Amino acid sequence: MGLTSHMIDPNNAVFYHDTDSIVVQKPRSAAVVGVELGQMKREYRIEEGIFAGPKRYSRRTEEGKEVVKAKGYGSKGLKFQAFKGLREGEKRHLEKEY
Repeated sequence: MGLTSHMIDPNNAVFYHDTDSIVVQKPRSAAVVGVELGQMKREYRIEEGIFAGPKRYSRRTEEGKEVVKAKGYGSKGLKFQAFKGLREGEKRHLEKEY
């Protein structure tokens, strides 16, 4: 079963996906997630997330770990609250990565 087939579920919204990952609204069943060949691996549960586009997101897990990705701009010094502020229209100076 390919990643695309996991995205076609009208009862489970997809918030973000990339070539090897997917973020969905509800946890997947034990038949889909596990350690067996062909199963998906659950890496974390998200408490709050902002998904702005490909490789541009911020998430905070239930354990409180924050991750910010901003392709082309890096994420050095960019925290979850700052990313949230950007979504809400705050101005912030970001240095482009080269």
